[in-house]
Amino acid sequence: MHVMAWVLHHLALYCNDTCLHESYFAYLFGVREPSFYGAIDISTGKSILFAPRLPAEYAVWMVEIKALSHFKETYMVDMAYYTDEITKVLNNQYKGSGKPMLFLPHGLNTDSKNFSKPAEFEGIEKFETDLKILHPILTECCVVKSKLELAVIQYANDISSEEDESPFEFRALEVFLEAISSFHAARTIELN
Repeated sequence: MHVMAWVLHHLALYCNDTCLHESYFAYLFGVREPSFYGAIDISTGKSILFAPRLPAEYAVWMVEIKALSHFKETYMVDMAYYTDEITKVLNNQYKGSGKPMLFLPHGLNTDSKNFSKPAEFEGIEKFETDLKILHPILTECCVVKSKLELAVIQYANDISSEEDESPFEFRALEVFLEAISSFHAARTIELN
């Protein structure tokens, strides 16, 4: 078994910043919350999501701390565990001899000119890692669209391009004057 792993980057500058996702992690898992990890077992296609284990005090702000079953169901992954279990879970999933291999995305983002940061977690040294293979594969997957993806993009484009029935600002006075003359029979604003 070979396992791929990604880290969700939480790039906060201030306490009220929103969570920014590592784009390939977001593409593959769709997670909105910060501090998650994910893995896909290449041999089985099974997906694993790792959520942070939050202390009970967090419920004061969050009202409810979501169970692992919530994340498994919400993000439609095969398995969900806590981030402090990554090493144990990945080792348990591995059925081969030697160290398990983790393919980690690391490469240049041509838009931002930044390099994607590979996942880091306690115990990663127990795995073989490859930083070359995954990045170009994921880049290609994001660029090439399926028929369904193209249909969704076309639908979004069609909706956003539909003519707005409301008048533009420069026509507001014209519409107003037309309404006044039609309903009040006066030709000038002063007489209405």
